[in-house]
Amino acid sequence: MPVKTAPMERTVLPLSNAVIGPKKWRQRTIRLIQRNKSSIHLNNKSVTKHREMDPLPSLRDAVAQSSNMVAIGYIREVRNLVIKLQSCLSNVNDYIKSLLRVKEELETSMEHIRKDIALNARSIEIRNERPQREKEWDGADDLLDKERELLLQLKVDLEYYKEVKETLQELDVSRKRLFYVQRERSRVLELTNIAASSLNHDYNLNLHPASWRGMIPPSSNGNLSTRSLKVTRSLDAPLNRDDKQELSRQQQLMRNGCYLGRTMKGEERPTTPPVDPLGPFTPECEIAMKESRELILNSADLKKRCVQAIKNAEQQLREAQDATNDGLTCKLAETVTLMQHLQLSGGENRAAMNKTLRYYDQTDRARGINIGPVTTTHLNTAERLDRPLIKVLQRHPGTNMPEAGDLIKMDEALNFALNHANRNLANLHKENLYLKDDERDKRKAASVDSGIVRLRRRTANHRWIYGEV
Repeated sequence: MPVKTAPMERTVLPLSNAVIGPKKWRQRTIRLIQRNKSSIHLNNKSVTKHREMDPLPSLRDAVAQSSNMVAIGYIREVRNLVIKLQSCLSNVNDYIKSLLRVKEELETSMEHIRKDIALNARSIEIRNERPQREKEWDGADDLLDKERELLLQLKVDLEYYKEVKETLQELDVSRKRLFYVQRERSRVLELTNIAASSLNHDYNLNLHPASWRGMIPPSSNGNLSTRSLKVTRSLDAPLNRDDKQELSRQQQLMRNGCYLGRTMKGEERPTTPPVDPLGPFTPECEIAMKESRELILNSADLKKRCVQAIKNAEQQLREAQDATNDGLTCKLAETVTLMQHLQLSGGENRAAMNKTLRYYDQTDRARGINIGPVTTTHLNTAERLDRPLIKVLQRHPGTNMPEAGDLIKMDEALNFALNHANRNLANLHKENLYLKDDERDKRKAASVDSGIVRLRRRTANHRWIYGEV
């Protein structure tokens, strides 16, 4: 083993006590020696101090590692922001799809209402084809009129198409802005994978209030980032002097173009950085995300109102159609009932006419029998008014028989009965014509109403082209 030698000690030689030269000359040399000693002492002190403070030869690697840590912290925060931008973009896309479906449902509902309005007008037009005596205003006309008013009101209530279209345009603009911001922020992520499971998604509709002031909320293990402001006070708490100095230093560095990366300890997850034009979370990102949040809230409210309006319109439309169809069916049943009563009454009228005709024939035959033959040559002796028995009786005065007067009275009575029967037959025939006319009109009106009911039920599914009713 090599032997360690003690360091050599410097010996100071004493000056000679002999004074031969000039005093000034000697003092000048002594001052020079003393100044040299002072310089040597200061130099040794400076060397010792700088040896303790000067960077090591590994400074280059340490600086590179520190820069890498800052870059990694910045990239992690940008990656977190990009994930949140992608989440916002996905939400905007979902609401665009949802509103597009709502728009299609609105168009379908409006088309159904327009078809129902056309069907209602066609029903009223067909009902005008009824006979004149059947055109009196009834309950079916009231139902059709009320249905038309309801359809016009529902058409006004579903006027959300323009608002939905404008909201879709705004969402499209917000989507383009989010896509542009996300693509611009992703430019520093070429060497980094984007794993959403490894990030803490703390940006939602209720964003943490501290992040808007630059205050970072504590992580799950209670640690804060080492280069950020280590404060967890409330928003209204004032900053102390050290925090103000640290904040001023960071702002100065940020103005000079230096980003102070936030390194994470252990399993600490990155959080939303403060808004800064030179940081990961730029004002453009904040504006885009705020705008998307507001549009999403407005879209959700608009979608809710549209869905509720469509549901109410469908329910009211179904109830109105059912009520109108039931009213037309009731009117049809009433018409058919009256038509059947008319048929019964017509049968009774025909039976009365046949009975009167039989009575007339019998009465006319009895009158002919009572009148007797047409000529006197056809009279029997027993039928003559001057038959022998009556002639013999009339030989005495006051023995005139009323036979001739009774025959005349009987003939007049039978003539009166025949005339009355003729008048009854004429009245019955006239009433029969009235009954037939009314039955014919009722039949035609029932045919019209039944055709309307069949048409409305056949076209209730709205699977027909507008204008083909």
